[in-house]
This record gives sequence, C-alpha cells and structure tokens, in this order.
Amino acid sequence: MTFLAQLLGVNRTNLSIQYQDAKRLLDLHRILVTPIPGSPARTLEQLHARTTAESRP
Repeated sequence: MTFLAQLLGVNRTNLSIQYQDAKRLLDLHRILVTPIPGSPARTLEQLHARTTAESRP
C-alpha cells in the first residue's frame, strides 16, 4: 500500500484505515472485488506498463 499512498499523496496509516472501512462496507453488501491477475505494480512505471498492456485488444 506504500506505492498507492504515495500516488494518492496520503500517509500509509490513513490509507490502511480507509481500506479497512471500505472492505467492511463491501463485505456487508456481499460485494466481491478480485485483484487483477499478475504481479502488483510497485512503481508508477510498472503501473503504467500494466494498465497499458491491459487496455490492448
């Protein structure tokens, strides 16, 4: 979550709290969110490469 916190300009603790709150709400409404297959992006370059590759047909 450190990369995401940096990307959003927040600290890791606040991001973690918000994530936990959102997860509880999703669980309450039985909404399942599955991660995209593959390695998680840890840099902006990796995120860009991953999202660009997924948008190709």
